[in-house]
Amino acid sequence: MRWRSFLFPKPKALVLRLAILGSLLPILGWCGGSYWIFDLFNHFQWQYLCLLGVAFVTLLCTREWRFAALASLCLAIPLTRIGLGVVDSPYQPFPGGKPLRITSFNVLTANTRYGDALSWIHKTMPDVIFLPEVDEEWAAQLRPLQGSHPYVVEHIVEGNFGFACYSKLPILEQEIIPCGELELPLLKLRLQGEGKTFVFFGAHPVPPAMSSGRGNGMSFSVLSPRRWRRKRTR
Repeated sequence: MRWRSFLFPKPKALVLRLAILGSLLPILGWCGGSYWIFDLFNHFQWQYLCLLGVAFVTLLCTREWRFAALASLCLAIPLTRIGLGVVDSPYQPFPGGKPLRITSFNVLTANTRYGDALSWIHKTMPDVIFLPEVDEEWAAQLRPLQGSHPYVVEHIVEGNFGFACYSKLPILEQEIIPCGELELPLLKLRLQGEGKTFVFFGAHPVPPAMSSGRGNGMSFSVLSPRRWRRKRTR
């Protein structure tokens, strides 16, 4: 029966189908900038690499030259993505300038690995730290950071949209701006850098929503420099 041959193909046909599938998925991820669902396919580059590698070798052994060539071309996509993630790009500071290190990661409210977070931060010692999903317990466990980062903003709320920000640099101005229908908090700070001040934004937006026509989350248009220039000149 045809359905049986489709569900349980012969090994050669199975490899061909896996090669085609492994070729299409990285291409979908490459189109992630046009639609957020496609961007989900960017999270499995190592799996694509293994799948296409096995398919490429198998197709060579079975002398399927055209499909092997296609698999080798598509191998370039996960190889490029992985390579860009592991190779450090050379940093070129401005003449006379000092590098500024900013760290932001989601601590996850339910996570209890407080010591690991503190250890990593003490090891890397960034200048500014922004941590979404900080609740009362996380804020208490992160208090040792105030020894090295004395300028602190803590915004503790019910749920997962609290945050904490720790800075070595003096905080000149601070503002928490409610955004969207959910009024999610956006942190805006003016920090004193080396000879200059700059504005720092910290946010924890909701995931993309499928519903159309409703702004149930945070619009990043609030981060537009043009918008803030207009606001400051009023």
